[in-house]
Amino acid sequence: MDGDSPEGHIRLMRFDFHPTKAGWAVSEVNSDVPGGLAEASVLPEIAQRYFPKYEPRGHVARSLLEAFRKRTAPGERIAFVHATSYADDRQVMQFVGDYFEQKGYRSLYAAPDHLVWRERQAVSVIQGAEGPVGGILRFYPLEWLPNLSRRADWGGYYNTKTPSCNHPIAVFAQSKRLPLIWDELGLKLPAWRALLPETRNPGTGNTGEDWIYKPALGRVGEGISIREALTPKEYREIQKNALRHPRDWIMQKRFESEPVAGEEGESFHLCVGVFTVDGKAAGFYGRISPYPRIDARAKDIPCWWRRRSIPMSDNYSIYRLWAPDDALWTQWAKPVLFSRDLCLAPEKPQVPGVKWAPYGDGRTAVFVDLPGRRGVEEGLALAKTGYRPVPLYNGVYGAGKWTMAVDVTAVAEILYQSAEYLGSLNLRPDAPPAFLLDAARMKGPVRQPGGYDNRWCVFPQDVPSAGFLTDHGISCIYVRANEIQNDLAHILLRYQQKGIRIYQVRDNSRPRELTVVRPSLFKSFLYRFCTTVGLTRNAAGGFGGMVPELPSPQEAGIMESAEMN
Repeated sequence: MDGDSPEGHIRLMRFDFHPTKAGWAVSEVNSDVPGGLAEASVLPEIAQRYFPKYEPRGHVARSLLEAFRKRTAPGERIAFVHATSYADDRQVMQFVGDYFEQKGYRSLYAAPDHLVWRERQAVSVIQGAEGPVGGILRFYPLEWLPNLSRRADWGGYYNTKTPSCNHPIAVFAQSKRLPLIWDELGLKLPAWRALLPETRNPGTGNTGEDWIYKPALGRVGEGISIREALTPKEYREIQKNALRHPRDWIMQKRFESEPVAGEEGESFHLCVGVFTVDGKAAGFYGRISPYPRIDARAKDIPCWWRRRSIPMSDNYSIYRLWAPDDALWTQWAKPVLFSRDLCLAPEKPQVPGVKWAPYGDGRTAVFVDLPGRRGVEEGLALAKTGYRPVPLYNGVYGAGKWTMAVDVTAVAEILYQSAEYLGSLNLRPDAPPAFLLDAARMKGPVRQPGGYDNRWCVFPQDVPSAGFLTDHGISCIYVRANEIQNDLAHILLRYQQKGIRIYQVRDNSRPRELTVVRPSLFKSFLYRFCTTVGLTRNAAGGFGGMVPELPSPQEAGIMESAEMN
């Protein structure tokens, strides 16, 4: 297995948790081809609309996509390898493949013998779809590979350099016999050891009712000797097979499953499959059964978490979800729009696709300069791909919607409503930034008497310097804007002069490298003065204030008479 490396391949696992009278227990882990990918990705989102007090956590397909993005180039062809004679396996792969295609990849649905290997790289031999593939997502059990035709080049899966999920080395953890050699291998695994019931080799020690047999490579609960879930004949057959072929089985201390009650008094035994991708939680898969054994007869259920109880009038808590203390780019976030109470219920935003954006690998920063709530929505979409949205909105929320020069109502509302959603994404503290601007910031009427002038602009001092960006690995900036406004040009040209490459992304277009046009008063001390002279500063630190009404002709006459007296 020379081709294996944690950096080169993706590790997908599912740990099965059960509530017991003694607390949670882990019955096993599926680290080869775990099922339930669609159920853990979209089932909670579909059902959540009927349970507004709860929210889903994780999305396995999204986590897999992010893992492939770290290892493959955008637009690559991913081979979804499965047993093509099974319609349910194709259904799983079709779901993941469709999701990848929506995010810019190309999908190839293949049987295991549809791939061959040239210099350890996977190549498709499917008629009409020949050629290299950029990644492999395998949904075909490893122990089935030797059953293929002798002409099949299945050994290449073990030695390929093509990014794979899962690489065959993962089968060592798939075997339920791994705990028998934990100590010999020097594996610590404290959490797994604490939650997994005692495991023995068949035929050793007591074999009474407190112990059950399991096939070492069993799936979906098949072959587990739980007496009340089997006929007497099935139970005897399992015992005989385990004792005849002990190397294919394990003996495990039985835990007492704690059933959960339904609304009508019925009870169910529960299993929660916890998915991990590259060692991080990625989604949850629920199954219930009237029997203590969770097998093919079990029913799928969605898993949710109760929504976080953050008071939506707590401005500071909401601001901190957008600007966490430990995030690298928080120092540039503007608190202006969080200074006013907005009692709004949290919502999961409708985020658009961002196929134009590179994966948030730390080398690229983004400026989103779109009008109104569109900028926040694209910032949230970027957050799903690994960026940290940084609100730079600096126009104060005025006294009334219809008096503001720049109506920031929609921006303020979505910042509040989507704060919990953003917090649930668990972004890294050093995630690369996506700076959010409102393209309408200078579009409002100029100081109309009686109006609220909250037009604003962004200055080079409001964002990181070119040196700070390059010191933290940023070498490229994408600007999501249909036009480069004057204030932003002053910033971008400084970056470009320091060697940072600038790309512009307009609506429905591909990124194009941009040569920034030199704006007027570039690097002049007069620039800030001339820009702000017509704007209205606010005590909150941003821009915004009432423009005094001009006196009427009669009032002007009275004032003039008073002054003369």
